[in-house]
Amino acid sequence: MALKKKKGSSMIMLLIIFALIVIFGTAILALTAADYSMRVVASEKIENFYAADSGICIIQGIVKKEVECAVVSGNEKAADYLKNDADTDKSILKKDGSTVDEDKLYAAANAKFKNAYKSYIVDFLNKRDEDNNITQGIYTGSDGKKDLFRNITSKPNIDIPSNAKFNEENRMDLKVISTFETAVKRGQTSNKKTVSAHIIITVPNYGDTYSITTKEGEVALNPVWQNAVSIDGNMNLNGQMEFDGDIFVRGINNMPREDLLKNISYNKYYGGISIGNDKSSNYADINFNNCKIVTANSFCINGSNNHVNSGDIYAGNLYVGSASKEAGEVSESNNIHCHNVYLSNDLCLNSEKTSIGIAQFYGINDVSSPRTTGVDNENYKSSSSIIVNSDDIGKGSAINIENKAIIMGTAYIDTKPEAYQTGEAVAIKGNYKTYGIHIPDDAANSGDQAAIDKYKQGNVNFAYINPLMLIKSLKSGSDSELTVQQKIEYFKLCQKLGLTANGTSIKSSGITLPGGSDSVISFGLSPQSGNNNFDTNYKAEDQKIVSEKQKQLAEKVYEMSAPEESYVTPADKLYAQGNQNRTVMDGDKNRVTDPSTGYQTNTVAQVAFVDEAGNYKTYDVKKIDYASSSVVYVNSEAKKVVLLGRGAQYDGDEKADNVIDLKNMNSSASSGVIVVKGDVELYGDIDFTGSIIAGGDFTTKDNIGVKKIRWDNSKVKQFIASNYNGLFKNIFINSTGSSSEGSTFSVDAGDDTVGYQIDDDVVKLSQWRMER
Repeated sequence: MALKKKKGSSMIMLLIIFALIVIFGTAILALTAADYSMRVVASEKIENFYAADSGICIIQGIVKKEVECAVVSGNEKAADYLKNDADTDKSILKKDGSTVDEDKLYAAANAKFKNAYKSYIVDFLNKRDEDNNITQGIYTGSDGKKDLFRNITSKPNIDIPSNAKFNEENRMDLKVISTFETAVKRGQTSNKKTVSAHIIITVPNYGDTYSITTKEGEVALNPVWQNAVSIDGNMNLNGQMEFDGDIFVRGINNMPREDLLKNISYNKYYGGISIGNDKSSNYADINFNNCKIVTANSFCINGSNNHVNSGDIYAGNLYVGSASKEAGEVSESNNIHCHNVYLSNDLCLNSEKTSIGIAQFYGINDVSSPRTTGVDNENYKSSSSIIVNSDDIGKGSAINIENKAIIMGTAYIDTKPEAYQTGEAVAIKGNYKTYGIHIPDDAANSGDQAAIDKYKQGNVNFAYINPLMLIKSLKSGSDSELTVQQKIEYFKLCQKLGLTANGTSIKSSGITLPGGSDSVISFGLSPQSGNNNFDTNYKAEDQKIVSEKQKQLAEKVYEMSAPEESYVTPADKLYAQGNQNRTVMDGDKNRVTDPSTGYQTNTVAQVAFVDEAGNYKTYDVKKIDYASSSVVYVNSEAKKVVLLGRGAQYDGDEKADNVIDLKNMNSSASSGVIVVKGDVELYGDIDFTGSIIAGGDFTTKDNIGVKKIRWDNSKVKQFIASNYNGLFKNIFINSTGSSSEGSTFSVDAGDDTVGYQIDDDVVKLSQWRMER
């Protein structure tokens, strides 16, 4: 009986303990839920607090912009008085009435300035219409109507007095109340947050250091900021992109020499401008409009399904095809349309189902006077030609040159240890086998018997030049290698005799050159209009035309399109010398000349991070005005600079990278000047007007939206001029002249330093408080 009683008490204790655990557990869960709810409410209140405070900041930004406009209005009135009315205003004369009292003159001009200034501000703040309603974040400035709250889902409520006015002390106290509230959730009483502040606006005197006066100032011209993009590195483009401004890309082929020579057919095109990607399924759709695209290296379209529309191209090579032999991808379905194309080397098509259309083509590197030594297989760089390695040429792929063609070089076959030069200006895949054909000793042709006797099998030597057996020399004479002219004769003779290599005829279809005897200048063999037989089209008098085109290319590539009067080497000697006289940053500060000729022999930079004394200086200037959507950014570190547009998905390290956030600008179209030592990367949808200048590469990192880079002469000059002394005047070196056109800019009165925006003494925020 006692044992049973003990078991019963144990059961009761177990039930009591279990009940306590349930009670405590329920209480803890309830407390956790309550704490979570309170945290959510607190978070929403904090979020609403920041949203309300952002309303104050936006209003302050609008007021500052309008005060700038008010100062301009005041300056105009004062200037108008000084120019047109002061001469007839007797109130400013001294007592004797003979001369002007300077103090009275200033007082009169100052009164005109202040009246116009105050009137402008009062009119603006008291407007409540569809174009100007500051309480709704809507105002119309000098650059059009803007809605500063347009990207905000829930907008703050702004309360501003509608009877704004200046007191007798020329001071306006504008109380701004900003309230933000979201829908109340269950269990909440209110999450409304209200912030208030006073914006104090004062009236400056005409010409005070914190007002804005205008001044015509000379700004030193520099080629780098006269382009939309100027870089020393390479440009890598993917996705959709539009340019409306000239581009300079020096380009770097830093591939090790031994690797370069392993596969010249691909590797010589590395460096410069690269569009598309072998290893990516993303296509590139690039519109250069009517811009000039300049690079000392190659202009390449890699991969498939790319569309490129360009203006004038000045480059070493124009290449369409896979970037490397090992890529494992077939390049196809590319579409390229160009206006003028100037090349110091080759146009190469190595892509199927591809069309290249060119209005005027100038391949102007003269085969008779190579500008490289030929050592280590480098002769391939010294002869302009058209190379076609597409298997479907004439059956899917085509090159069409419409109006004018100059082809001053001949192609090379990729043989080892040295490349074999042919006699073809237009070299189509497979036609190189002609140089391996043996002309029979018994061949006969009444019109060409002398040529047959010269080149028949018994009178020539063939040699194995890895991987081909090719004609090398004549047996008679010095046994020297055939000249380009002799190789031209040999190719033409094989064509006339109808000889084929392994049953394969000489190909000529798919290449369309302009008709007319004066439309084509071709030192080597090219398809002739009407019959597609290969022949040359070159006369001694054509050299004058070729030399002019060489000069035009050299001015763009070697002198960055600078005016001729700024050259050291004469313009007509630039191409032959082949010296890169100007770069963006990778060069010397001062020119070096050859004492015997006076020609420049080194490369000078156009940008150097130096102070006024010319000593190197660290720069990190970041002026970003979200209200006006403007950027002035200068950084001398070799760090990556990232431009983030709308929709950008950037997962990089913001501490390691210098990030310029364009997506939160007031307008989707931003503007400014960016000068950086390192690389520039673009993410998202970007619309930027100005100049981007970099010592590194320029790369688009995604295919989100359309990236637009524009150049506007007046805007860029305004940015340069407004930040000239102490900044751009120092870093832009080796100028090419000066200009005051369009360079009216803001300066502090009585000083040459530049005022960038209204001083805080004129528009000041005070008495900030959280109402509730």
